[in-house]
Amino acid sequence: MVRRLILIRHAMPRIDPNRHPSTWHLSSEGATQTLEFCERISHYELNKIYTSPEPKALETAAIMAEKYNVPLEKIDQLRDVDRNPQGYVRKSDYDISIRNFFTNPASMILGDETADDCYYRLKSVVDYLMSNDNCGNIVAVSHGLILSVFLSRVLKIGAFKIFNQLVLPSLIVLSIPDLKFVKGDVKIK
Repeated sequence: MVRRLILIRHAMPRIDPNRHPSTWHLSSEGATQTLEFCERISHYELNKIYTSPEPKALETAAIMAEKYNVPLEKIDQLRDVDRNPQGYVRKSDYDISIRNFFTNPASMILGDETADDCYYRLKSVVDYLMSNDNCGNIVAVSHGLILSVFLSRVLKIGAFKIFNQLVLPSLIVLSIPDLKFVKGDVKIK
């Protein structure tokens, strides 16, 4: 059986500038997006969906799990970059911050984690799931920043370029165990 790692960026959150992004919930538009998005993964055999515990990702994953009648498991390491104490920032400032985050991977730019830390955190989860989940395809719902860091190293593409291509929601499919690009919402050339 050919196994796939199916990485999904959560759907559109309800943005509240007065709350930290890690606490944002899925918007009604995001819920609708997720139902439509389910068609994009309908031809993959799904046995379980792993998700970040952050509400916007958890709610995206819950809609998919209900649609496909599969269990859902929260994994803390799928959370987004730890941006504490930085909360909501204007788009122009955010773009500068994330570009710096991606181009200075050993420096703490956004909060309490470096891009290197994020890569190794997500890589350890992916390695663990590939070794221990022998039930077929692995589906993980996470966030744009950490997925961009991980994918930039796996696919050898700039993280900022990947980040700018990841819409809400997004799909990236990699082969297991070699993590080669199969299909998705980024251009790899």
